[in-house]
Amino acid sequence: AITLSAAGDITVLGVVSGSQFSIQSKSRSDAGIAGDGSPVTITSNAGSISVNGDINSSSIGSVSSGNAGSVALNAPGSITIDNIDASAGDLATTAASGSGGAVTLTTSADITAGDISSASSGGSGGAIDLDSGSNINAGSITLGSIAGLTSDPFTADAPTTITIAGLAPNAAYINIGTQTRPGNLLLPNVIDTDGGNVTLLVGNAYTFATDLTTDLGIFNLDGLQALTLNSSIDTNGGDVNVQTGSGALIINGPISAGDALLDSATIELAADSDLILNSNVTAASIVLSAGNVITQSAETSINATNLGVAAVVAPTLNLGTGDVVTLAAQISGAGNPFSFTDSNGLIVGQVGSLAGISTNNGDVTLDVAGDLTVDDPISTDSTIVLQATE
Repeated sequence: AITLSAAGDITVLGVVSGSQFSIQSKSRSDAGIAGDGSPVTITSNAGSISVNGDINSSSIGSVSSGNAGSVALNAPGSITIDNIDASAGDLATTAASGSGGAVTLTTSADITAGDISSASSGGSGGAIDLDSGSNINAGSITLGSIAGLTSDPFTADAPTTITIAGLAPNAAYINIGTQTRPGNLLLPNVIDTDGGNVTLLVGNAYTFATDLTTDLGIFNLDGLQALTLNSSIDTNGGDVNVQTGSGALIINGPISAGDALLDSATIELAADSDLILNSNVTAASIVLSAGNVITQSAETSINATNLGVAAVVAPTLNLGTGDVVTLAAQISGAGNPFSFTDSNGLIVGQVGSLAGISTNNGDVTLDVAGDLTVDDPISTDSTIVLQATE
């Protein structure tokens, strides 16, 4: 193991006699079995940490590799490091590999780092935890298991700005802003988690511009203020939850949680004020919720088997070529009516967090060409008209 500890600043020079310097506790075998990498721990009790070079605790072997060593940097001042390699891998596709090492950077100030890897080619990936009291600026983050084994997550927390140049989760989870909410996120243009969940908690008004694919992973985006989604989101069967604590939610890119008929995922879009749909939304169950109104541009469609809507005024929605089987609605504006027409049978039931149909003294009209089943209450102090025809 390598351990550096000091009461004040810790500085590791980058170039010595013309050669790039690095902290190495790795194990590597180009013609055999690699052992375990050793842990690296650097702690400053009252200062900052600056490593002008790389830290390498990896384990790489041609026949098999061991487990990579963990890397932990802890200081109240800023942490600056070039690159960290705590990966476990193989030099041949038939080689076995151990687990990636955990990487933890903790500071009350800024974190500035290059590329960080805790991935494993054949074992489990190690956790990467970046915890800053100010800003995080990092290069490419590679974690998880290329073989698809259960791996520890990537977590980043900072109150102001988090900048990540690249993300390769390899089936691992991404959690950003889980303790504090960053004022801004700067993420790569494309993220594919290959099954991992993504949770982003944002403090300020935020525009999400990253094309996201999760392959059954869940996508959660929770903003304290207004949110705009300009990119495509496709979870291939994983749930999608996007909400604003205040302000509008604007959807400018397509959102898909799989096939509306064959899959079972739910998309919930909840805006504190207006919910504006300028692109297609597709899932087995879709819940649209707005503190004010829901609007939809003419060229877009909503494709769902189960539909829930909650707003001050009942929206007029283009439901595409799909057929709604289960419906739930909550219209809160005084005297505002709700009506729905279906060319087949319809069930009034529960969709996501909504159940039944309710208005604030507004009429309720349901006209279906098939069976009408009421599994949850229809509630209003006004007129209810139910019409079912074969």
